[in-house]
Amino acid sequence: MGKYALLIGVETYGEGLQPLPAASKDVAALREVLLNPKMGEFDEVKPLVNPTQPEMAREIELWFQDRQPDDLVLLFFSGHGVKDDRRDLYFAAANTEKQRDRLLTSTATSARFIHDRIRACKAKYQVLILDCCFSGAFGEFVARDDGEIPLKEQLEAEGRVVLTSTSAVDYSFEEKGADLSIYTRYLVEGIATGAADEDGDGVITAEELHRYAGRKVEEASPAMSPKIFIPQGEGYRIRLARSPQDDPRLKYRKEVERRATAAEFTIPAKRLLVRLRTELGISEVESEAIEAEVLKPHRDYQRKRQEYQETLHQCLERESPLSPRTINDLRDYRAHLRLKPEDVTAIEQAALNGPDLEGYAANLERQQQEQVQQQAQAQRQQQERTEAERQAQEQKATEQRQREAAEQLRQIYEAELLHQQQEAERHQQEKAATTQRPSQPIGIRQPPQPIASPPSHARPPASSTTLSRQQFLKWGGLSGLGLIGAFGISQALKNAPLTEVDYTRLEELLAAKQWKDADQETFNVMLKITNREAEGYLDSESLWNFPCGALAKIDQLWVEASDGKFGFSVQKKIYVDNCGGQPDGQYDKNAWNCFADKVGWRVNGTWLNYSQVIFDTTAPSGHLPAGGGFWVGLWGLDVRWVDSFSCRDL
Repeated sequence: MGKYALLIGVETYGEGLQPLPAASKDVAALREVLLNPKMGEFDEVKPLVNPTQPEMAREIELWFQDRQPDDLVLLFFSGHGVKDDRRDLYFAAANTEKQRDRLLTSTATSARFIHDRIRACKAKYQVLILDCCFSGAFGEFVARDDGEIPLKEQLEAEGRVVLTSTSAVDYSFEEKGADLSIYTRYLVEGIATGAADEDGDGVITAEELHRYAGRKVEEASPAMSPKIFIPQGEGYRIRLARSPQDDPRLKYRKEVERRATAAEFTIPAKRLLVRLRTELGISEVESEAIEAEVLKPHRDYQRKRQEYQETLHQCLERESPLSPRTINDLRDYRAHLRLKPEDVTAIEQAALNGPDLEGYAANLERQQQEQVQQQAQAQRQQQERTEAERQAQEQKATEQRQREAAEQLRQIYEAELLHQQQEAERHQQEKAATTQRPSQPIGIRQPPQPIASPPSHARPPASSTTLSRQQFLKWGGLSGLGLIGAFGISQALKNAPLTEVDYTRLEELLAAKQWKDADQETFNVMLKITNREAEGYLDSESLWNFPCGALAKIDQLWVEASDGKFGFSVQKKIYVDNCGGQPDGQYDKNAWNCFADKVGWRVNGTWLNYSQVIFDTTAPSGHLPAGGGFWVGLWGLDVRWVDSFSCRDL
């Protein structure tokens, strides 16, 4: 049985790849222990440093093609592992190039090529050791491409064992200025000292060597995760080297390994080692060198944690809370030190008063979101307060205008009553003087007392002092101030052409059952029809000439939307059928009060204020429309609304 090893190390590269100075040293150190007759006992170990891609491929093919079935063949590679766009693995040579971060595959040796060469090899025992990684450089450590590489599928086969310095997605690091790369350092140490011989049988197998090196790597650099792929068969039992079973230094080292669970020994462990050193005849200098070598990974790990802790405290002294930028930099620095988040959890929790760095960042983000929400809520509340104050002021002004309008109407009405009395007296005098003259009595009606004041859009003419008797009679007067009562007087008026008005919004509001808005819109439509939008109220002339067809259109929309519960025609039917009123525009106090009680405009003899109007279908039939308060709040003074019932279109 022959043992043959091809050791490839590439430290200089073409465009796009950083140099790896330790690669050639890895080759030299591993070659020394493999050729040592007391250790590796290899028959031939061939170094290949900085080959080009053609040279590398040629040497690999030749190295495997002439082996015999009982031979052990080993291939070691220290250098860059890179991938192409399809995520296939390649091994970089001295002339390998990456342009615009894309691999020129013709300048590198593919894992598939090596797999094919090894598969064609006759040797029963095949070992691949890959000290490379798959990501770009980071900080003072040199790394090489990230991304998951299907190593097991591409390289593993029966009779073969594959050892790697990292997983397919982790980083493999090389400290600048170090003699050897981390993984190779502990491979060499495990063979040279015999410490990799776990069971003490004098033989170091491939699996034992990997476990030793992997444990040491993870102690020093937790971010690295060495892996081993073992195919079917006895690949894990491949014997790579011998260990000196009777060497007192090896016995001492193994005891030191057992006790080295931290950067320092406990007091009893230290005393035990002193006694063992004496028993084995090892000098103090030798024992201290062994202890330092064993403790080095632990001390490196503690040093990195201490560096991270000091950095975190300095950041908190400068800014608190930490900014998102600083948090991201701390994450990068943690990875730069080859520390996993769980390695520094206790440090972060102590410094950040509870959470680790990730939890701290999440809390900050949540607090910022809550602050934004609170600010938005405060702004909304301020806007609501401002709007409420504005509405209160508007309501106050409206109520004042309503009171003033009601007072004006009361004065006008009282003046007209007085005038009617005077006219009646004069008429009686004339009748007595001229018996041939036909009499024409004029009835005098007593108005109910106003309960509510009219809204601003229901203002009468600006000054009561300029309102002539004829205008007053058009406004309503003794006939009941017919709001739309004049519609029944003339057939010509009934057939008058309608003003172009868009009923769309009224129709939409009614369809959406937004009764109050529809009530207001009804009044707005009436203003548009009479061209009184600028004035904001209906005067006597506009009321007198209001087209009957428009009234019927509005009524139709209300009736259809309310399923026959609301509308002018509904109100007329109640007035006539339920209260005995006549649609002739003449005031009938009993019928009018009955009507107001039936539709709910008057409760217990008291007329409603517009704010008391019920804007939903629980209201009595005929309760709506209320004309934006025009005839509920204002027309409690008289029977003006009943005159609209004389319109024959209803």
